[in-house]
Amino acid sequence: MKKRRPYLFILIVFLIAFLPVVSFVFALKNDFFLGYFPPKFLLSEALKNGQFPLWNPYIAFGLPFYADMNGAYWNPITWIIALTTGYNAYSITIEQLFYVLAGGIGLYKLSKHFTENYSIRLIAAIAYMCNGFVIGHLQHLNWISSSAFLPWCIWGILAINKSGRLKYYCITTIAFLLFISSAHPGMTIGAIYFFIPLVFFLLYNRYKEQQRPALISGLQRFSFLFVLVFISCIGIIVSYADILPFFVRNAKVSLSLSLSENTNFQSWISLFVPFGTVKGQSFFGNDIALRNIYFSLTLAVFFIASFFSLKTKRHYFFFFTGIFFFLISLGGAIKLFAHNYLPLIGYVRVNAEFRIFTIICFILTAIDTFTYYTTHPEFRKTIAQLINVLLVSLACLLTFSFIKLVQGNSVLTSIDTTATTNWRDILKLFIDQIQFFDTLFLHSLIQIILLLFLKKALTQELYSKVLLLTALDVIIATFLHMPFTGVGKVPVARINAIHKQSPYGVPTPKLQPLMLHDTIPNADSALVGDWSFYNKQIGKAKPVLYPVKLKNNYEYYAMLEKDSNISVANFSFVFLSSSIKEDKLNASEFLKQENIQAFTMNNLQLSFNAKEDGYLVYLQNYYPHWQYKNNNSTGKVLKAGTGFIAVPVQKGNNNINLYFSWRTLKLLLIFSFMFLFILAALLFFPIANRILFQKK
Repeated sequence: MKKRRPYLFILIVFLIAFLPVVSFVFALKNDFFLGYFPPKFLLSEALKNGQFPLWNPYIAFGLPFYADMNGAYWNPITWIIALTTGYNAYSITIEQLFYVLAGGIGLYKLSKHFTENYSIRLIAAIAYMCNGFVIGHLQHLNWISSSAFLPWCIWGILAINKSGRLKYYCITTIAFLLFISSAHPGMTIGAIYFFIPLVFFLLYNRYKEQQRPALISGLQRFSFLFVLVFISCIGIIVSYADILPFFVRNAKVSLSLSLSENTNFQSWISLFVPFGTVKGQSFFGNDIALRNIYFSLTLAVFFIASFFSLKTKRHYFFFFTGIFFFLISLGGAIKLFAHNYLPLIGYVRVNAEFRIFTIICFILTAIDTFTYYTTHPEFRKTIAQLINVLLVSLACLLTFSFIKLVQGNSVLTSIDTTATTNWRDILKLFIDQIQFFDTLFLHSLIQIILLLFLKKALTQELYSKVLLLTALDVIIATFLHMPFTGVGKVPVARINAIHKQSPYGVPTPKLQPLMLHDTIPNADSALVGDWSFYNKQIGKAKPVLYPVKLKNNYEYYAMLEKDSNISVANFSFVFLSSSIKEDKLNASEFLKQENIQAFTMNNLQLSFNAKEDGYLVYLQNYYPHWQYKNNNSTGKVLKAGTGFIAVPVQKGNNNINLYFSWRTLKLLLIFSFMFLFILAALLFFPIANRILFQKK
């Protein structure tokens, strides 16, 4: 039972801190349902109908499921949910919450490599679980999943460095698979710059401490791990290589874009008063989600104290690695240099995502400093003095904010709630009307009170009390910040009700002009995304907001802006055309609903009599692996217009089978899941444990 208590404590803090989401009273906002939910929902719809999800025909004239970075196709968790409950507003919310909790537990496991003190380990765990990156990006599923498995990957690397037990290889390989398969591409690039130096640092230490035999042993261990990770991720590598030539974002971002989207210097005020970053756009200048780097008052104090206590090579490594990612996330001259000279960095548009590496490095640095504090009484005076400086600084900020509020308007005195009695509307009113100096004043006051109690607890060496204060601290910070960057006004039930309007399964699309496809009110669309993601009809007259775009689709809408004559809005999703070479397609003959013999996401079968030779145009993006059979002829599809697909037809009877097939992908998916099953079996089967994991 004692071994479970730390995890129970982490769970309790998690349930309280994320209560608005855990209770489903508030739904996660913006990109969460607009961008991340649709591909997962459609994948589960395919599986529910016994269809293998290769091609997604509904989003932006079609794209491959397996290479949609928003859908996390290769993430085993995606398949577990899709094959069991299926994806709905509740299941995807639970998935996101699982990632948040997994990150906290992972940091708790990782912290054992740094300290044996349970209080410090739990402080680090809940601080990471509720850190500013997580709270700032609750709406970004593949950012939170990355942060969830990052500490597990670090733990695995350090564990393998200490012991070559097969168990550690299995867990670490699974951790890296989960990280890479669910990560935003920028996070994967950041991980390369994190883990390669970490491995070299560990190898260097082995050589310095135990000379050549230890170095060779380390090289063997990490080489074996690399092979395992590569094998587990081979499907991801092949699928991304497949889409890259056709993907809009397959080149370096422009220099101007590369230097935007930063966690700038002003944002680092969130190290102590994160609530102060939810307003003040003119002061910060960046997106609100990119500003928060908070990881508790306690660890912030000990991180700053590390400037005066750097003692070990490990301490130096994590401190300066954190500084490196801090500089990259700032943008400016450092990012300019990195954009031009460091491989892959120029492909990252949002520099602020690198700050998760800064946060975890600074937390690990703070753990070392905190542990040093518990064993070196002479260092306690330094901490007390540092807290005094912070108290004075916060008092000055409190006073300055109060003066500004007296001179101007404060939401605390000017908010008018007489127009509504609905508590959601009142909360929304408060969020909209609160001012920058309101936030600074409120959080400065809270932090001063917490710091006073923290100073007393540290002085008396009451580390369990420090833990409780830290829990209170991160819960308050999470509650204050979440309405601005994490949750919206409506409950999950409202989102789910809109999703339920989607037709069941994979119905045969209607043969009608694209402009006549079903829509929903704009207010509902603002909550769940474009209804073309859900109406199970193919094509959209206007461009849709979705981050994964194929070049064909992008070029079509770009040309449409210049020449409206090329529009296919008046065509059905499949029609006959006399020519396919011109950008402007013509419909020589329209088909009838009864001409469609069968439809799946990967396949379209038609039977019809053509009046003349020509082409069948299917409004799906031209992409490899599309093939056709027509009577006795077979072949690869042709390109029609700006980038749709076409099949040659002959006068008279035509029996066409259009299908998307890539046997290699299916084999890779089967292989990947079998490999994962073997790794899991080695961990959980009792016989394997006894044979392989017995201590030597």
